Amino acid sequence: HAKEPIKPVETAIHVHFFTKEQRMKKFFGIGRAYRLGAVAAIACLCAGPAATQDPKLKPTYGEATLKAGFEPDPYKKKLDAGGPIETKLGGVTAWVAKEPDFRLNYTAGKFVLTIHASSKEDTTLLINTPDGKWVANDDGPDNGLDPLIRFKEPKSGQYDIWVGTFKQGMTPKATLYITELEKIVKDKE
Repeated sequence: HAKEPIKPVETAIHVHFFTKEQRMKKFFGIGRAYRLGAVAAIACLCAGPAATQDPKLKPTYGEATLKAGFEPDPYKKKLDAGGPIETKLGGVTAWVAKEPDFRLNYTAGKFVLTIHASSKEDTTLLINTPDGKWVANDDGPDNGLDPLIRFKEPKSGQYDIWVGTFKQGMTPKATLYITELEKIVKDKE
């Protein structure tokens, strides 16, 4: 039996060398949308949740449970106004914290409920009411540069309160007042 001679196999290897310009075109060409999408996804994951006021967080300066006819009236709480977040909730632009400054758990009765703040600086009030609405005030009626919000027919429930400032980075001392009195009573600042 005779051996067949081994035939050489022809193979062709094509090697492509790209110029720098061709490599740049390839890099910035077809895959650009995918690369941009990946960059955007990474940015979103790293950014975290948007900063906004959160009534579910624990208030910085505590809380009080008051029932219509409470004593002493006004109820007072010393705090620092302002915060790192700019908000426009309730229609007033102000700088406040993410968490409420104070929480009022209120049982309504036949009285008007007034919440106001006093400070040497121009401050604001932002309140999330028991029904989830946001109300805000800058210079309350008959209260100078101090904010005041009056609920003529208050609802029972949780009122989350922020005392804000107009200028970023300011945290002036302030006093928060909760009252059912008709006349506004303030300490001298």
